[in-house]
Amino acid sequence: MVWLGAVWLVLVTQLAAQEPQMPNPGTAPMSREQQIQLGFKAASEVYQQMPVLPDSSPETQYVRQIGKRLESVIPQQYSWPFQFHVIASKEINAFALPGGPMFVNLGAITAAGNEAELAGVMAHEMSHVYLQHSAKMMKQNTAPNVIAGLGQILGSMIGGVGGAAAAIGGQLGGGMLSMKYSRTDEAQADATGAIIMYRAGYDPRALARFFERLQTEAGSHGPQFFERPSESR
Repeated sequence: MVWLGAVWLVLVTQLAAQEPQMPNPGTAPMSREQQIQLGFKAASEVYQQMPVLPDSSPETQYVRQIGKRLESVIPQQYSWPFQFHVIASKEINAFALPGGPMFVNLGAITAAGNEAELAGVMAHEMSHVYLQHSAKMMKQNTAPNVIAGLGQILGSMIGGVGGAAAAIGGQLGGGMLSMKYSRTDEAQADATGAIIMYRAGYDPRALARFFERLQTEAGSHGPQFFERPSESR
């Protein structure tokens, strides 16, 4: 993924030139409470559909340690009640839900060459939550119906454990209710993720290295969260 490496190089150069500040996340049609409620309900559905590891597992504790370090650099007034979970799947994927729940696959943990690479993946997904990308794609009057019908919608979308986390990542992490993030959203998450990494003491270039290495190894069939949309908003 050459374009990502080039974008990341520009971001890192800018970060080195001055102390990076987190962008204003703006506002969304859904309230903060609605986003948290939606994310909580979606996370409970993921627990029913996917093999989520217990909180006491070493992998979950490791991911939570990284997550807390990243979360600590986000301004309190713009932060969310982030939660970090691990799915026992070999698929290389991760996704975050509105309001803060994040799920990282074991495949992503084992594929990361070091902690900074995994932190990069998590910082990018956290940035989608910080910037309220999923919520901004919804209309205010649809939020209650989305929350009320989420269980049935997820059940038909995921299709059980056999669907694997890539399916959830594509439908939820890539945009709640089948809505895909635009290239603009992805670029914003890249930029914000780089700032979070830098402020947390990680090398922002690690994510670009991780993406490029896996893209080379996978050829044209890269992991689900490598698939960037072609359209822009």
